[in-house]
Amino acid sequence: MPLNRPTQTDLLQAVAEYLRIPVTELGDQKADQFFRRVSANVLGIIQREIQLGSKFENRETQLLSTLLSDLDAYGDLDQGQNQNHELNLALCDAIDEDKIPITTDLVDTLKAISTEKLKIDNPTYF
Repeated sequence: MPLNRPTQTDLLQAVAEYLRIPVTELGDQKADQFFRRVSANVLGIIQREIQLGSKFENRETQLLSTLLSDLDAYGDLDQGQNQNHELNLALCDAIDEDKIPITTDLVDTLKAISTEKLKIDNPTYF
């Protein structure tokens, strides 16, 4: 579950576009307040991605590598910049091809990855 789209660049562009709208064109004050809160939340996500993104990606790599370590296909994966993307694709393929059964280990791994990702996306759930 790599850091997902929209990317930081996409998010910053959307916030910048909103902030460039002249206040006189916004009209509805409640809508403006809502979109300002959304913008603040978007900036919070970007900040957490900057602070926690590397830790998340390293942990995800570790968990997926451990889970996939017994598969023959795992050795063929690209160990470069897109490693987590490749690991996620390999996991999807392994599940689809019944190479990895739905076990407690699989569920615990996916839950751990999702929890770490949610700490970046919306830590208020914790």
